[in-house]
Amino acid sequence: MNFRIGNLGRELSYSIRRSPSLFIGTLVTILISLTFLGGGLVVREAVNQATERWQDDVEFIVFMNPEASPAEINAISSKLDANPEIERHNYVNKEAAFEEFQNIFRDSEQIRDIVSAEEMPPSFRIVPQNPDSEVVEELADQFRADPGVFEVVAAVDTIRQIENVTNSINWVFTVVGLLLLVSALLLVYNTIRTTIFARRREVEVMRLVGASNWYIRVPFMAEGVLQGLLGGLLTLPFLWRWNTFLSRLGGDGLALFDNLEAPRADMMLIWLGMTALGVLIGAIASTVALSRFLDV
Repeated sequence: MNFRIGNLGRELSYSIRRSPSLFIGTLVTILISLTFLGGGLVVREAVNQATERWQDDVEFIVFMNPEASPAEINAISSKLDANPEIERHNYVNKEAAFEEFQNIFRDSEQIRDIVSAEEMPPSFRIVPQNPDSEVVEELADQFRADPGVFEVVAAVDTIRQIENVTNSINWVFTVVGLLLLVSALLLVYNTIRTTIFARRREVEVMRLVGASNWYIRVPFMAEGVLQGLLGGLLTLPFLWRWNTFLSRLGGDGLALFDNLEAPRADMMLIWLGMTALGVLIGAIASTVALSRFLDV
C-alpha cells in the first residue's frame, strides 16, 4: 500500500477543510442516530436491572373494602396462613394505610386532605414462595372473589405494564435511530462522492504518476470511517446523561422506578457497540461510494 500516516493525515485535513459543513453535518447525523439507538438500549437495560431486583420478592396485595368486617378480614388471614405457597404476609390496617398514603403524597396537600383514615382500605401484603409470575397470578386469583375483598393487585402486573411501555419506547427509539442511520449512510456516501468529484483532477494525476488503487482509496475511506468513529465516540456523554435522567425517575410510591439506571458495565458496552456501529457505517458508505464513483 505504501501509504504513510503523515500523508493520510494531510489528505484528511485537506479534504475536511474543503467542505467542513458537509463533514460536520454528516458527523452530527451519525451522532444523533447512534444516540437514539443507544438510548433505547439504555432504557431496556435499566428496566431489566429494575425488574431483576423484584424477581426475588414479587408480591401481590389484597385490598379489603374499607367497611370490611373483622370476620371477613380474619377469614383472609386464616386462608393465607393455611396456604403452603405463601411465604409470608403482612396486614396493614386503616391507620397504617393512611399514614403510608400521607407519606406518599406529602408534597400534595390537596390530595392528602380529600381522604380520611376511615376511607382507607386495609390490605394484606403477600410474598409467595415461588416468585414466578404465573404462580403469583394463580395465587392472586384465589382471593379476588372472597367476601370483603375490594381488589387484588399483583406486582407482576405493574412490571408487565412497565415492560410494555419500555418495549414501546425501544420501538420508537429503534425506528427513529434506523431512519437516521439510513440518512447518515446517504450523507457519508454523498460526502465521499462530492469529495471525489471535487478532486477528480488530482485523482487523474495520481493515476498518471503510477499511484496504486489503495493509495488513492485510503484517504477517502478514512474520511468516512473517521466520521463514524467520532459520531460513535461522542455518544458517551449523551447516553450518560440519559441514564442519569432515568435514575431520577424514581418517585414516591413507585419503588420499581427507584434507581432506574443501566449498570455502568452495560453502559460502556452499549457505547462501544455504538462506536463500532459508527465505524461500520462510515466504512460501508465510503466503500460503496468509492466502488461506484472511483474507477480505479
